Amino acid sequence: MTAAISLRRRDEQKPNLAGQMLFYPEARIPFDTPAASENNTGYYLECNGIFSFADHYLPRGTPPSHPYISPGMQSVDYLKNQPPAAVFTCGFDPLRDVGVEYASKLAEAGVEVKWFHHPESTHGFLQMTAWSEDAERWVKGGRDGVEEDGGESLVAERDCMAKVRAGADRILQIFVFVYMELAMENVYKPSGTNEIMYHFANTMPHMKEGWI
Repeated sequence: MTAAISLRRRDEQKPNLAGQMLFYPEARIPFDTPAASENNTGYYLECNGIFSFADHYLPRGTPPSHPYISPGMQSVDYLKNQPPAAVFTCGFDPLRDVGVEYASKLAEAGVEVKWFHHPESTHGFLQMTAWSEDAERWVKGGRDGVEEDGGESLVAERDCMAKVRAGADRILQIFVFVYMELAMENVYKPSGTNEIMYHFANTMPHMKEGWI
């Protein structure tokens, strides 16, 4: 959505974002990438889920190639004249390759790009900082990397993202706690994506003490 907002505001000649922070972006439908095959299932974000999201997100008759739906499918010329971008990708993410591809196209278009890759991470690590020290380190590393590289134009959006992340972390803590309690009482039995979340909450490395 951040990428689409940046493109649309540029196209409409409106004041644009100070910068783009693109965390594991779905720059296009990733059906033809090695990452989609390697990480098809079992790593939190499911490929079938991606296609389902697209089906629900797009109004009927809207092609997936629309510039605001799949920025990664657009020409390099079309991607020019955008705000600086920090792009974050993960090794165990079906969207890994489309994120790398989009970062490369932005750079080729002359956009200032900082790329941060976490080979041991999975999609959604922003929401995992509540119980994973690794995820917390990756988030802080991204923040520090933007600062150290002199990304002054990214400061406003980075601060906004910090506030959003803090609220999302707390909501996720409550969500995981509630449905784990229900699962232990046999009121709710995890399945599908919920089973993966349940597995993450119980087995993720460096589980924090007293996170709820």
